[in-house]
Amino acid sequence: MKLETRYAHHPDDVKGYDTEALRRHFLVEKVFVTGELKLCYTHVDRVVFGGAVPTTQPLVLEGGKEFGTPNFLDRRELGVINLGGKGRVTLDGQVHELANGDGLYVGMGVKEVALSSDDAARPAKFYLMSCPAHASYPTAHISRANANWSGAGYAPCAILVAAWLLRWRARGWFIAALATQAAVAVVFLA
Repeated sequence: MKLETRYAHHPDDVKGYDTEALRRHFLVEKVFVTGELKLCYTHVDRVVFGGAVPTTQPLVLEGGKEFGTPNFLDRRELGVINLGGKGRVTLDGQVHELANGDGLYVGMGVKEVALSSDDAARPAKFYLMSCPAHASYPTAHISRANANWSGAGYAPCAILVAAWLLRWRARGWFIAALATQAAVAVVFLA
C-alpha cells in the first residue's frame, strides 16, 4: 500500500500559486496503477481516496501510524466503486462480488479489507473514498443493475419543460402538464 499525504492550505497562500504549484498541491495524476493500492491522505476533512488495481494477488488496506489505528477501518468508513473488470471485496472473510459500476459501502469497525480481481488480464479498478466515522453502519452493496437512473433526471427535466412552456407563453400546455403531474401523484400516493 502506497500512501501520499497532502496538507491543508490557507486561501491566502493558494492565491499566490502558479499553475505548477496548484498541480503539485492539488492534482493526483495517477490514481490507478496496475498491481498496486495507491492512496492519498488529505488533511482537508481527513479524507483518504485512491485506487486499487489488483491482478494476481489481493491488495489489503492497512492501518498504521498515519491513521493512529492498527486497522484501516477502526475509526473510518469506506466507499468502493468498481470501474474495471469483475472483482471481489473481502471484509473479515465475507466476500462481496462487484461488477463494473457496482459500489460497496463499508461501515466502521471492519478489521480486514482485501481487494481482488476475477481476471488478471482484465482487472478490477476499485476507486476508494474513506472518511472518519463516529458510528458503525452495516455494509451495503449498491448494484449498477438496480440503480434508478430516471429518478436523478426527473426533477431537472420537469423544471426545464415548465420553463420552456412558460417562456413560449404556452400557458394552456403548462396547466395541462401540471394537472397531469398532479393526477399521477394522486394515483401513486393514494
